[in-house]
Amino acid sequence: MEAKSIKKCDGKMEIWSRIVGYYRPTSNWNNGKKMEYSMRKTFKLEKEEEVKKKKSEEVSIFAEI
Repeated sequence: MEAKSIKKCDGKMEIWSRIVGYYRPTSNWNNGKKMEYSMRKTFKLEKEEEVKKKKSEEVSIFAEI
């Protein structure tokens, strides 16, 4: 079986982000907006079933008190 070579792209990647309802490249931002962007935290939303389970557990805890 032949080994496949992987080509590497040395090009520059443009990052876009949504600001006030529209998308803009982050390279066009001022220094303040770039600093705010670097401080952002990302998170995953929980699945609906997990949220319902947690709520039912919370209700049962309060019922015991």
